[in-house]
Amino acid sequence: MSNLKDIERAIQYHRHQLGFERGRDCVRLARHYDLAIEALEQLTPKKPTVITAEKDTMVGRAKFCKGTKLYKCQCGNFIGYLDAYCRSCGQKIDWRQNDVK
Repeated sequence: MSNLKDIERAIQYHRHQLGFERGRDCVRLARHYDLAIEALEQLTPKKPTVITAEKDTMVGRAKFCKGTKLYKCQCGNFIGYLDAYCRSCGQKIDWRQNDVK
């Protein structure tokens, strides 16, 4: 399932099945579909948010000077440049240069 289109199709399929199972009041099975959708969505690369430090900033034990670009995952945690995944939530990161937010 390395192809992005295959992942998107799998997400759509599971969402369709989830709607069907919720209609049948099958709560346990619906929870399994929710987990599958969540895992598949983490495989879909998301752009990091770029923040320019307005003052000297500490992130963990690292100090970043004013004007330094910092990157945040959609979960809100800082990520290192070129990290393939967020260390906090596991979201795959898309680092293509021309469309980073």
